[in-house]
Amino acid sequence: MLDKEDSIATIILNRPEVRNALNEETLKEILSALKAIEDDEDIDVIIFIGEGEKAFTAGADINQLATRESMDAFESGSMSEVYRKIENSKKATIAAQLMDMH
Repeated sequence: MLDKEDSIATIILNRPEVRNALNEETLKEILSALKAIEDDEDIDVIIFIGEGEKAFTAGADINQLATRESMDAFESGSMSEVYRKIENSKKATIAAQLMDMH
């Protein structure tokens, strides 16, 4: 999910039941959000938030890894592409895990 307020864009990983594991659909949503953010000159900062209390993200969704080949990691829409887009972003990036402090 993408939320924009003033000069800050927030991308929320919202699969807490699987510790926000990154499946193919989630990766495509992140790439789409990153493209919209990069094209928006009013956005200066991207905040990535992991929903739930157990993990920011568990990384790759192991249920999908079983059906993939090693070279799939370099395809369009892959986790590697998402990481490259974040690394090469002209925007400042922050990753945060929201914890209930009560």
